[in-house]
Amino acid sequence: MTDVAYEKGYFFLRLIEETVGREKFDAFLKKYFAEHKFQTITTDQFLDYLNKELLEPNNVTLNIDEWVNQPGLPDNCPKIKATRFENVEKALKDYETTKDVSVLHTQNWSTHEWLHFLRHLNEETTTPADLAQLDKAFDLTHSGNSEIAAIWFEKSINIGYDGIDDALEAFLNRVGRRKFLKPLYEALAQTPEGLKKGREIYEKSKGNYHYVSNHTIEKILKLKS
Repeated sequence: MTDVAYEKGYFFLRLIEETVGREKFDAFLKKYFAEHKFQTITTDQFLDYLNKELLEPNNVTLNIDEWVNQPGLPDNCPKIKATRFENVEKALKDYETTKDVSVLHTQNWSTHEWLHFLRHLNEETTTPADLAQLDKAFDLTHSGNSEIAAIWFEKSINIGYDGIDDALEAFLNRVGRRKFLKPLYEALAQTPEGLKKGREIYEKSKGNYHYVSNHTIEKILKLKS
């Protein structure tokens, strides 16, 4: 599992859409799903279908080999302007300069904006007291959104904020997705105290996890070689 399919794949499809136009791309997708429902096909089969049904009829030539078979992002990768993320980055800069939560106007923030804020919170300059202030203002420790909670817990572990302890244990006992479990146990395992805590939580929670997650976590917690 890597980000290639999700990130590079997204940009590849966006490039096609921007090149042929939304209307033609939508029609292509509808036809593709209608003709291939309940089927799997190979990459080469998909590319043949893409050329035949969309690119050739519209006289479009793209550097598909570079996109599909070569590493990195090609030069014609679409450029994204994310105004709302830029506003979050400005708010984060203001907060890190002032350490004043009142500069954060989060009332209309989406999950993605909160994730962007938390992921970019500077762990070297943010203190446990700063996280306590954020927690008091926004109650992030008790977020009902697993995506937000997972990032908040990871940041809190790394920075040393212990106001999450009970909620973290409840979260690790409740969720089963490896994408949440692995980063949190890895963060715990960075210190002797965290490793001990991680082992205690895992012993209580392991029955709720899939075998693959158990195997991964036991290696992280040095419970197996």
